[in-house]
Amino acid sequence: MAVRGQGAALPARVAWVLALWLGLGCFLSCAGQMRTCAPKDLEQLVTYLTTTQCQLIEASAANFLANEDSAKQLTTALLKSTTIEGFSAVRCQLNLAFLDALANALASGLRLQQLDLSHNRLPPAAVIRLAQAMRRAQSVEVLNLMNAGIDDDVLAQVGADLGHGPLRDLNLARNAISEHGIEALAQPLRERKLLQKLDLSMNPLGDRGVVSIAVLISEVKSLRHLSLAAVQSEVIGARALAATLRQGKSQLQVLIFSKNKQLGVVGGEVFQSMLVANPTIKYLDLSMNALGTAGVQAVLRGVGPSRTLQQLLLAVNDAGDGILPEFVSNIIAHPTLEALDLSYNLISEQGAMNLEKVLVAATSASRMGTLRKLYVRRNAADHATLQRVCDFPRTTHTALLSTTKKHRSLAREGKQSSSQSGTCDASSADCETPTSATEAEATSHGKRHYTATEHRRSAFENLERNLIIVLALARLERLADAFYAADITTLAGFEAEWRQDGGSSRVCIQRLLDVQVSVAESDKLDVMMRDKAPGLILAAQLAARNIPIPDLKENQN
Repeated sequence: MAVRGQGAALPARVAWVLALWLGLGCFLSCAGQMRTCAPKDLEQLVTYLTTTQCQLIEASAANFLANEDSAKQLTTALLKSTTIEGFSAVRCQLNLAFLDALANALASGLRLQQLDLSHNRLPPAAVIRLAQAMRRAQSVEVLNLMNAGIDDDVLAQVGADLGHGPLRDLNLARNAISEHGIEALAQPLRERKLLQKLDLSMNPLGDRGVVSIAVLISEVKSLRHLSLAAVQSEVIGARALAATLRQGKSQLQVLIFSKNKQLGVVGGEVFQSMLVANPTIKYLDLSMNALGTAGVQAVLRGVGPSRTLQQLLLAVNDAGDGILPEFVSNIIAHPTLEALDLSYNLISEQGAMNLEKVLVAATSASRMGTLRKLYVRRNAADHATLQRVCDFPRTTHTALLSTTKKHRSLAREGKQSSSQSGTCDASSADCETPTSATEAEATSHGKRHYTATEHRRSAFENLERNLIIVLALARLERLADAFYAADITTLAGFEAEWRQDGGSSRVCIQRLLDVQVSVAESDKLDVMMRDKAPGLILAAQLAARNIPIPDLKENQN
């Protein structure tokens, strides 16, 4: 039972003044006398509701509704309360008498703003009466009917009443609602346009139901949070939803589309196109959709252009080491993404070690973006390796904050010493303008960029623009055979240098950056590498971002 309230004890400011005078011991003693407003039985709850001993704001009826008399007693007390705003009766096996009494209380003036009747098998007649009473009361803003036994027939009768109230948060998860029930609910919600949060998870909506939801969110601009987990949707539903979001017809910020059927590569590409164009999504959950390595790669490619996404969940999608290049090119330096979940996938021990090396290299080159939480638990790698990868962004961020504070302190000290030193002759060699550590680092950072030749810059831009795929993780033989089969004359010297050097990633990239490739050649190489080089573009992406190339190895399993 969870109850919040305000007791009749001394105000906090008075208690604080007393504590200053009487000491910590007296303060603790006084604080211990404050009423907690946690009733232990029905009688005490009724007392709190009907008197000023404790001004209840939220009350729970758990374990207090043993019979019809107690139900009537409680609803009468609720009606008398002048402060109650929220009421919860979760898993109470609610009887029809209590539900009728609650409906009567709402119709008679009970001004509840939050009502939670989840995990109760509610009789259809009681649900209809409650919805009618809520429409009359015009006060309930948050309604939780999760796992309440609601089906299409019930929703068809109560949809109009729910839609015409001031609802902003509606939870209908874990019921028996199909596309027919959604159609009955959608029209009233379109007319009211107040809804901000809608949870329809674990309902058999199917593709048609999700298509109806896609139309709904394009018309209800107030909706910010949508949960469609485990709604038995396939690619058709995902495509309709993504199309609405891609076209900017919705202001949705949170989308949960996990635990649906096998979306695969096509599903990943659908959400890739959505992320590229959508200007509002901040939280996206695509866990347990069987996207596979290629599907997750597609989603990560969509993250790169996004400038709003903050959290992305891709757990349990059968993704392997092939996602690492897309992680480098789209995640490492991302300006808004803070959390990425890749748990319960197929990243190998070598893949996890390479991921750790990439994180270290990016950090040392000051190329890390906003990523603070990286979850890779329960992959195919050793637990200790995965734990180091998980801890790295968080510890790096902490160290960065500490370094920034130190830099600011040094900058302040530099300004103080400058003001105290007076003036000096600008022509003198001993006269130097104080420079903070932060400015010095920025200057050094700029020099690293300046030393890169324009030729290499334009060369890599040409390669990336024409989709040249470089195999930096593959074995020497595979890469050499691939270039030989491609028969591209402008890269003829590259194969010889690769063989002579023994497959060094550094020499590979430095040589490649000096090569100019035509559009026709790049298309040919692109097709060839997609077939023979699943490791893809990792080292090239590192080099393009001035990140030191670590000693990466391919998984030999």
